[in-house]
Amino acid sequence: LQPFAKLTKNNEPFVGLILTTIIAELAILMGAMDQIAAVVDFFFLMCYAFVNMICVLHSVLGAPNWRPRFRYYHWTLSLLGAFLCFFIMFSTHWDYAVISCILCLAIYKYVEWKGAKKEWGDGI
Repeated sequence: LQPFAKLTKNNEPFVGLILTTIIAELAILMGAMDQIAAVVDFFFLMCYAFVNMICVLHSVLGAPNWRPRFRYYHWTLSLLGAFLCFFIMFSTHWDYAVISCILCLAIYKYVEWKGAKKEWGDGI
């Protein structure tokens, strides 16, 4: 992925933008926007599920910088939200859900492997 990280003088990853444009145009030219929309929705659902899981972890582990302002917040609401996101994914298209989970795990492992090492550890 190093060639896509090169920046222009305006601090934009031009090659990465071109690659993203090509991928998006090929998807549009395929004409199967319903299948593409389902895959994109799954990544949004995964994002919401992981945000909810982070809220659960912060609450359960008692992170000192975690101070939710919602009056009726409880960590079980976040756990329920994460469960519902995964439930929706697997109940609509289980095959897309499995592929999305595998791809998300692969991206996480790649970032963990190539990411910068910090003395203070990582936040999962």
